[in-house]
Amino acid sequence: MSQIARPRPFFAKRCGFSVWVLLGALPGLASGQVRSAPTPAVYVREIRIDPILLSFDLDSARFRQAVVAVLRTAGRLADSHAARPALDVTLTVPRTLSGVDPEPQALLRIEVGRNLMEAGSSKALIWERSVDTPTYVTWRALVAAVEAAALNVVKAYGTPTGA
Repeated sequence: MSQIARPRPFFAKRCGFSVWVLLGALPGLASGQVRSAPTPAVYVREIRIDPILLSFDLDSARFRQAVVAVLRTAGRLADSHAARPALDVTLTVPRTLSGVDPEPQALLRIEVGRNLMEAGSSKALIWERSVDTPTYVTWRALVAAVEAAALNVVKAYGTPTGA
């Protein structure tokens, strides 16, 4: 039986084997399957909460304990040490320029590694996330939602990528 030689497509004539291997790897790179650096263990350094949120029953001690518990469960809690990155949480309520009472909305900012930047041993944050909550009907509803949102962001830090 004789084999009929099929003509090679135009692009196959110009590309070598290494190009085909590279093209085969690109979908994996584009879909985010590249492994990132491991998530370092942190200690909780600072939790800053806007006084208006505290006045509507956000318990800062219970909130701190919940953040520590999430990090402990994820295996990302470390002892307080200057060489370790710290996790800082800031909850603020945006103020209006006109002096009118602010609306029930909060800005959540979580940073990892600010302590290392302040000490001069790092030039950038290790991890950061900012979340703006929608405007809620009441301040109490906002307080309940912002606690859950903050803990979800801390869980996102503690959960390794791809897990």
